[in-house]
Amino acid sequence: TYSGSEMTNIYGISSGKEKSVGRSDQVIPGKVFYDPELSVTLPKRTAAASAINALAHLVEAAYSPSVNPFTLHQSFEGMRIIMKGLQKLEKEEALTIETNSNLFLGACFAGKSLSEAEMGLHHKCAHVLGGSYGLDHSSVHTVLLPYVLSYQWDSLPERIKDQFKEIFNSDSPAQSLLDLIKDLGLPTT
Repeated sequence: TYSGSEMTNIYGISSGKEKSVGRSDQVIPGKVFYDPELSVTLPKRTAAASAINALAHLVEAAYSPSVNPFTLHQSFEGMRIIMKGLQKLEKEEALTIETNSNLFLGACFAGKSLSEAEMGLHHKCAHVLGGSYGLDHSSVHTVLLPYVLSYQWDSLPERIKDQFKEIFNSDSPAQSLLDLIKDLGLPTT
């Protein structure tokens, strides 16, 4: 799947109704393999929800208080790649190798951004809800991301808003994202 977390020093442990998240260099992988041919049979819905998880990492990194210029640039580039892959996936009946390759590349950017910038409100909510109620992690992202982006919108600098508008091809990126999530048949509530 495409979250990008597999590239990081971040781990999550669920126990009962709680989920704890931490960082440790002991969990950094020696190698990560993205094989678009091997995973092309991934169900469309699973692929789409997982790609939204990666997109959430990129979105939150872009307005993280700990973001630096390099991470900001890679976050926006990763968003462009993931959006291209999601838009193609929305039109296709199943994954293609080309779309799968785009989503994996976006996941690489997401993992890099996730490693370099602190996550915020969106991820805190996703982890609390998922851990408390045993919810599917990627589906929680499909529900929360448009609403959290909308909530954060007024506090974002204009230069960040302009990039979001360009990437989501809309003056209302949160609404555009919600529409795409609906078109992909993913949960919104």
